[in-house]
Amino acid sequence: MTESNEDKTVSLRIFMPEDVRTKFKSECVLDGISMSEKAVELIQQWLQEKTQSKQKTG
Repeated sequence: MTESNEDKTVSLRIFMPEDVRTKFKSECVLDGISMSEKAVELIQQWLQEKTQSKQKTG
C-alpha cells in the first residue's frame, strides 16, 4: 500500500531558546498533546491564515 503525500511524515528540526522549549513542552503536557502534534497544528493554522490573506488581497 502506498502512502499519499498527506500521510507521509517527515522530520523538521528547529532551534529555539531553551526557556521557550520548556514552556512549550509544559503547555503541551497540560493540554495532553505532543509537541509534534501542536507544532503541526500551529503550522497548519499559520498556513491557512496566509492562504486566506492572499485570497483577500489577490
